[in-house]
Amino acid sequence: MNAEFEEKTYETYFNFELARQYPIFFPPGQVCEGWLGFDVAFYIESATFRSYPLRRKNYLNKLLCQIQNLPKQMKANCFFQYKRPIFLANSKAKEWMYWSRPYFRYKICNRQQKLLENIKAKLNNSLVLYASPATVSMDELFHFYENSEIIDNSNFTAVERLSNHHVNTYIRSGNFSIACSEMEEIRSLNLHQQFSYFEQYVDTYENIRKVTDVISDIMTANELYGYSFNRMIDNYNLYYDPYLARHLLARHLNEVYFFDDGIMRDFYIMNVFKVLTGIQWAISY
Repeated sequence: MNAEFEEKTYETYFNFELARQYPIFFPPGQVCEGWLGFDVAFYIESATFRSYPLRRKNYLNKLLCQIQNLPKQMKANCFFQYKRPIFLANSKAKEWMYWSRPYFRYKICNRQQKLLENIKAKLNNSLVLYASPATVSMDELFHFYENSEIIDNSNFTAVERLSNHHVNTYIRSGNFSIACSEMEEIRSLNLHQQFSYFEQYVDTYENIRKVTDVISDIMTANELYGYSFNRMIDNYNLYYDPYLARHLLARHLNEVYFFDDGIMRDFYIMNVFKVLTGIQWAISY
């Protein structure tokens, strides 16, 4: 049975709950789409993009306030690849022999897996996970959301544990998963514990810049995403005028204000990364 909902629905519910339950900041979604106005990274009109983020004083105040109020230090980068499962209740299902009961399964795309493994290898303070709900019912998913149980009813698997596998299977959260083609039992992750494993703090802005540089290098060289990624970044370079932005910022705010517009480019890059790959980036404090 296929899931009655789209991956985007699960992703949205998941992010809302994660933001409520953990001290997490989501740069690509909240900053790029909400504060910076990068609602659609594929298309940028020069007339509007040249003037952003200079639409009105209240908008500017909110933008600058949010960026200035970023915590100075953070612990970990978290990357979530969301998966919509199918539910198999037929004893003739391929992996039935491992469970002897109905189970969930999602496919592992080799190109996607290699991209995630590359991110994990190049960012030491990172947690790179597949997240998949333990339901295919729209009604049940919404029930989990209403009761803040999305995370508790999700299966998490570290990307490095799924290398060379084609599918991952599970029954419910809290149970280990079984990855195939060659059967391998993988203990499910406790997300609460995973965040606690990162103890060392690093500078937030330096981290953002490092993550952006790593992602840019990976995406530029990627055979599947490289062309689109580079064209979308070219749009930013073509239409954004930092000198005009600084001048208008000062004029609208009537004050001398130091603003590192490089961070907006960093957030834009990460938003393009999210749009192309569907991988959610979060920062854990």
